[in-house]
Amino acid sequence: MVGDLEDHRFWKMRRDRWALDTVEALSDMTSPAVLHTFERAVSSPAALGDIAEDLPLELEGLRRALAVLLGLQDGPADSQEAARPAP
Repeated sequence: MVGDLEDHRFWKMRRDRWALDTVEALSDMTSPAVLHTFERAVSSPAALGDIAEDLPLELEGLRRALAVLLGLQDGPADSQEAARPAP
C-alpha cells in the first residue's frame, strides 16, 4: 500500500466531500430513498484497525455507492431497484 495515515485521512475527507456533492447534485433528480441508500453505502465504517484493515471496508462501501449510481442509469429515478445496492 502506498501512503501513510495523513494520505488516508485526506482521501477520506475527499470521499466524504464527493458523497455530499453527489447527494446535493442528485437531490432534485431522484427519490429520497435512493439518496439514503447511496449515503449509507458510501459512509465509512468506524475505524477498526490500521489503514490496511480499514481500507478494504471503505472501498467496498464505495463499490456499493457506485452500484447505486449505476442503477440510476438503468431505470426511473424513484425505482426501488435503484435504491438497492448490488451485492
